[in-house]
Amino acid sequence: MSAEHIATALETEIVGGTLRPGEELKQGEIAERFSVSRIPVRDALQLLAARGLIDLVPNRRARVIRLTTAEIREVYNLRILLETDCLSQAIKRMEPEDLDRISMALAHSNIDAATDSWAEGDWAFHRSLYLPAGRPRQLAMIEDLRRTCRI
Repeated sequence: MSAEHIATALETEIVGGTLRPGEELKQGEIAERFSVSRIPVRDALQLLAARGLIDLVPNRRARVIRLTTAEIREVYNLRILLETDCLSQAIKRMEPEDLDRISMALAHSNIDAATDSWAEGDWAFHRSLYLPAGRPRQLAMIEDLRRTCRI
C-alpha cells in the first residue's frame, strides 16, 4: 500500500470528522491498521502535513490541525482575496470552450451536491472557473486553503 493511498484514507477521515482536530496520529497504530511498515506511514504523514491537514513534529508526534477562530478568519480572508482575483483574471481570458467546460462542471457539481462527493464537485466547478486565469500557483494556494476549510 502506497503512502498516497494511506494519506488519502486519512484525509477522508479528517475531513469527514472521524479524526477530530487535535487528535494524535500514531505511526505504529496506522502501520498496523494498513498492514505496512512505518516508512509509508511516515511518508503519508509528510503528505498530510504538506496539505496543511496535520501538524507534524519530526520524531515526536502528528496531530490533526486545530485552528483558532483567528486562523479560520485568516483562511477565509485569504480565500476571498485569492479567489476573487483569480476569477477576475479568468473572466478577462475566457473563451467559448472555457464556458462549455464550466457548464459541464456546474452540471456535475449539482449532481454531486446531494452526495458525499459534494466538496470534490464544488472544487471541480470552481477550478473550472479559475483555470482560464492561467495562474497555477495561485490555483494551488486556493486549493490548499479550501482543503483547510473542509476540516
